[in-house]
Amino acid sequence: MAGLQHLTVLLSVVVLLAIVSFIVQRHLRLTARNRPSTTTATTPPVTTNKKTTLLQATGEALPVILFSSSSCQTLNSVIAIPIRPDDNGIPTIEIYIGSPEPQVLRVALDTASSDLVVSGTDCSSCGRVLGKYDASLSETSIALDECSIVTFGTQQDRGCYFEDTLTLAGKCITTCGDLNDTASVAADAVEFKRKIFLVSHDRLRSPYAGNLPRSDYSVFGLCHNDGHPPPILRQLLGGSAQTQFFCILNKEKPWFLLGQLPRTCDVLMFDLPSAYHSEFFAVKCDEVTLGDDILRLLPSTIVIDSGSNFVFLPKQSFHEFSQKYSSGGGDETLSFVFPDFTLELPQESYHDDDGSLMIYPFEGSGDQVILGSLLLSNTVVEFEIESRRVRIGLL
Repeated sequence: MAGLQHLTVLLSVVVLLAIVSFIVQRHLRLTARNRPSTTTATTPPVTTNKKTTLLQATGEALPVILFSSSSCQTLNSVIAIPIRPDDNGIPTIEIYIGSPEPQVLRVALDTASSDLVVSGTDCSSCGRVLGKYDASLSETSIALDECSIVTFGTQQDRGCYFEDTLTLAGKCITTCGDLNDTASVAADAVEFKRKIFLVSHDRLRSPYAGNLPRSDYSVFGLCHNDGHPPPILRQLLGGSAQTQFFCILNKEKPWFLLGQLPRTCDVLMFDLPSAYHSEFFAVKCDEVTLGDDILRLLPSTIVIDSGSNFVFLPKQSFHEFSQKYSSGGGDETLSFVFPDFTLELPQESYHDDDGSLMIYPFEGSGDQVILGSLLLSNTVVEFEIESRRVRIGLL
């Protein structure tokens, strides 16, 4: 009988210990469940990238790794897009619009406008060389109830806004050395969903064209304004810290970098004094010289316009330049002098292949010079979107 009592007590103790153990373990699990996580909050989500193929303007297939992040998977990488200057020296890149079969178009990089404007298939006055956008072929295309007229230098586009997927193809780079790496066969691409752009239905001659021929480009604007729809770069970069872009205008391998240039690049950059403009990238220079002569009537404000291949001067300034140019024999260097940097344009850089002068007068307010992209060859130019700051370096 005593043995049975001892057994009963022993069983009671075992059951009590089991109950206590259960309560303790349950409490620990609840505590762990309610404790703030120290890993998931700091670990970035894993992005699944896919391999796909884009059809280039040449008709060749381009295998790419497609990223859905605007910064090539991490904020330490930027997308570098190869530039191909056209026959006029205008820097152009290929972009891809729509899905599931993206349509390839070639667009001019323009630092003096802010919209993405592409030729539509119903635009009979738009040339076909650079491609045309057909909204009916894209499953993600949305026609917006808004139309507009946009003017670029010597052309004027009338069209309506659409929303669709925009893809940029190039290289995701972390150092400048990646630009020279040709070992990788596959390219990279970054996909931006639901971006707004103007589809041109009619391309006309600009009222500001003067005696110059009408241009015929789809245009990728790189400026910023507060209008609606938002500028295309604002749509792509959003409110991120990477509100810079770069034009590396190397004659052999020019590149367009969307984001902050990796600081490992061995390029000495100079700040150009800002002449802040609400839309354009404008800088102030101390003086402009032609050979040993100072052009005293030339404005000190320089607007950098990658969508042009000329230098445009106000009429009075052009008259002064022409006189000194003729008296000097036409072989002097044209120099823009800044506090820490001088941009020297030798005679051959502002002449066409046939010897024609690439400096023109324009009907302006007389307070600015327009400097085209052809005059910026062999340079690295950094543009900061918010502050309109411009930095330049020589290659």
